[in-house]
Amino acid sequence: MTNNIKDIATEDLQQHRANAQYTFGWCTGHTKARMNQTLISQYDKELAERGLKPDESIEGVFNGEGST
Repeated sequence: MTNNIKDIATEDLQQHRANAQYTFGWCTGHTKARMNQTLISQYDKELAERGLKPDESIEGVFNGEGST
């Protein structure tokens, strides 16, 4: 996996965002929640730069790729 968010394919970026969103909603630790909230913001910013909105229909996976 790339460390540069700009190099992530749009489909993967949408899935990473969904995974971070799901993990954020279901984690019990404050630090883990905050880290995923930060990732969601970064993904949203990158999607906006690509002229896209988050695809809310994608199911996320707890601790899935792109979450922390």
